[in-house]
Amino acid sequence: MEASLVCSIAHSHHEAKVTVVGVPNRPGTAAAVFKAVANADINVDVIIQSVSACDKGLCDISFTVAHGDGAEVMRALTESRLSIGFVNLVFCGTVGKLSLVGAGLNSDPSVTASFFRALAHENINIQIISISGSKISALVAVDRLDDAVQAAHVAFDLD
Repeated sequence: MEASLVCSIAHSHHEAKVTVVGVPNRPGTAAAVFKAVANADINVDVIIQSVSACDKGLCDISFTVAHGDGAEVMRALTESRLSIGFVNLVFCGTVGKLSLVGAGLNSDPSVTASFFRALAHENINIQIISISGSKISALVAVDRLDDAVQAAHVAFDLD
């Protein structure tokens, strides 16, 4: 059943991950972060917000951009640091994105489990996960991306 849901695999070696650390966890702060990014005319792909310091009222926001936009997004956010009130910025330019593509992928939990098991079997760590009805994406170290693509091809019988 899994193989029939996954139609193809897409991947990109040209991703960068930005984490805005210690963002005040209140309405409007995420809007301020992405206004700074939008003002720099930078497209964002995957966005994850986590409340890592609940007792301090802070969260972290991680997102991906095209690798070539890394310096500009860091400049734009650094310039907005005081107005937004975040603690730190972390840039990682050594990530790649792997996506399973198909219809109804979120309707069968075994697809996600099989995907993550295939990556784990190859000792590939997942940094960020994003799931929609037609795509399951994982951000991994770019030097392991080709291995991840191969593992997913084998797991879903797409060779």
